[in-house]
Amino acid sequence: MSADCGTFASFVQFRLPDERIEFADSLENIGEKSLFLADRNDMIKYIGYELEDISDKHILLRNKKRNENSEFEFPISYMISSDKSLVSDDAILSGSESNYLCYGPYMKFTGNDYNITFELEDIVSDSELLGFAEVKSHTTGKTYAHNDITADMVKDGKLDLELDADIDTDAENVEMIVFIYEPEKTSMKLGSVKISVED
Repeated sequence: MSADCGTFASFVQFRLPDERIEFADSLENIGEKSLFLADRNDMIKYIGYELEDISDKHILLRNKKRNENSEFEFPISYMISSDKSLVSDDAILSGSESNYLCYGPYMKFTGNDYNITFELEDIVSDSELLGFAEVKSHTTGKTYAHNDITADMVKDGKLDLELDADIDTDAENVEMIVFIYEPEKTSMKLGSVKISVED
C-alpha cells in the first residue's frame, strides 16, 4: 500500500468512524454494506451502485446494487458552465452571455443504451426554437443523441427533455450539452440530469 493510499485511508476512517476500512482487489471480496472509492471518471461504470458521496476527483459508493432500471441522478456539480457563479450543487442557471447552459463532464461511458433526461425549469423565451441538447464523444467523434428544444415542448416553464443515446462501444470524453441559441432572449435552469440504462 502506498503512503498516499494509507494517508487517504486514515482520512476516510477519521471522517467515517462507524465504518471499517479494509482493502480488497475486487468488489466480490467485500461485503454488501461496504463502501468503495472510485475515480469520478468511472461513475457511469458503477451506475448500478448506491452513490454515497462525491468529491472533485472521486466518488464514494456502497457495494449494494440498486434496481438496474431505476434512474441515476447525475451530480449537477460535475457539469460545466461558462460562468461558475451560475452553478450550485442542485442547479445551473443560464447566463445572457453564453450559449451553453451546461456541457461536460467528459467521462467514460460503457457501451450501452442510455436514457438521459435533462430537467429544465424556469424557461422564459420569445423564440420558437430555443436550442438543443445532445450527447457526443470527442474521442470517437460520434454524436449519439440530439434533440431540438422548441417552444411547444415547454409546459408551464418546464421541460423534461429525454435523449436516447445508443453508445455502441465504450467511449471516453463523453459530453452532455444543453445549448441555447439566443441566451439574451432565452433563460432557463437545469434542475437535474437523470440517467438510466435501457433494457
